[in-house]
Amino acid sequence: MPTKTTRNERPIRLAAMLLIAPLVLTLTSYGIARVAGGPIATDPIRAIVAALLRLVLPGDRGDSWDGMIDALRLARDSREAIYDTIFFAHHEKFQYPLTSLLWLDGLGAVLHVDVETLNRLNALVFAANAVCCGLIMRKAFTTLDFAYGASANWGVFIVGCAVPYVFWPTLYGLYVGQIQIWIDLLFSLALLAWWREARLLAGVAIGLACTIKPQLGLLLIWGLLWRERRFSVALATTAACFGALAMIRYGAQNNFKYMQVLSFISRHGESFHPNQSINGLTNRLLFLGNNLDWAGDRFAPFSRTVWLATWISNLALAAIPLGMALRARDQRPGVLDLALGGLCFTMASPIVWEHHYGLALPICLLVFGASFDQRVNSRGRTLLACAWVAWLLIGADLQLFDSLSGTLLNVLQSPVLFGALILVAALCALAPSLRTQQSERREALGDSRLFAALSGAPPRTGEQA
Repeated sequence: MPTKTTRNERPIRLAAMLLIAPLVLTLTSYGIARVAGGPIATDPIRAIVAALLRLVLPGDRGDSWDGMIDALRLARDSREAIYDTIFFAHHEKFQYPLTSLLWLDGLGAVLHVDVETLNRLNALVFAANAVCCGLIMRKAFTTLDFAYGASANWGVFIVGCAVPYVFWPTLYGLYVGQIQIWIDLLFSLALLAWWREARLLAGVAIGLACTIKPQLGLLLIWGLLWRERRFSVALATTAACFGALAMIRYGAQNNFKYMQVLSFISRHGESFHPNQSINGLTNRLLFLGNNLDWAGDRFAPFSRTVWLATWISNLALAAIPLGMALRARDQRPGVLDLALGGLCFTMASPIVWEHHYGLALPICLLVFGASFDQRVNSRGRTLLACAWVAWLLIGADLQLFDSLSGTLLNVLQSPVLFGALILVAALCALAPSLRTQQSERREALGDSRLFAALSGAPPRTGEQA
């Protein structure tokens, strides 16, 4: 019979494997690419060191901040058409809604808004998300049949806090100065809130995320289909308040112009290999646009084939969580249902950069917990294998495949996309079973409360029921 120490070590060992595996694969891929003389996009060692020191050495990389600061300066100095000037005339890829500028506008009241300040703030937001990932990992692992104690519980939490610093989408987002880090935090908070039945708080978190990434607004339709009124009202109210404030602050015409930006992007997209979407994959297969080199002033040329592939795939991805909500309206959605919606609606876009998959980190942790809970049967083992494949494809930087950019094998330059599709499949398989388990627990808890009311005995807790 295993000792208590052995039982305590098992979950920590598993968590450590999740931490080490993407890091080892990233460094191995980087080493092979260097030895083979292939194209090198980023030095992962430098990225990790920079991420760890970002608070004290903020650097001058402002992937999001440069365009946002220029747009905010233009909005403050004049009432010019912001997108006409920056996006269409200057060809600067400022692709955020004007509601995103409200964050910087508010910060400007108390801080000097520049790239270094925003990178320091990003380091704090990143650390907060790391704590959320630690909490999610600890809670996800409590579903396992390991009888471990408090020491192992804290060990799993600490490893979970460290994972974002080696998981490539989150690490790279911090390294280049991306506001995506804020979306990652808000989505992790929404998952935690949903897990604790705090639907109102989850709706507010998603509503705030929509001010930066509008496509997450599809979660409003998702919430309405699931009849989650508190979540839907909170999301809609939060997004509407920010939208109204942006209208007042920057003008209605400027805000409506954003629709033209989205239309232009949907007709072109990006071929640059970090675009891990169906649009990016199709552009690369047809050898359209720049694959290996970042072009800051131009997009891929229009192709009807790419446009059709983009729209069909985006509609199919969006239909997955919406269709599931329609089929199971008599049940209550679980945390995996919210995770599925967030992931699919993020992927349903012509441009999905690697760092946009930062929200896949807590989703993967949830899937690992649910998969291990079912690993005693063949279905559980298959789902666990899928979770590992998705974890490695999304979490590692596999730039060794960039040497295939000039061949039809450049399809292998989309590992993050393939990993995300595998993760979607795992979520579709796990979400219904989790909903059934939750329903059974609620029924058992209701029975225990009824028994307590009739007998005078104290009711059991949710975990005991």
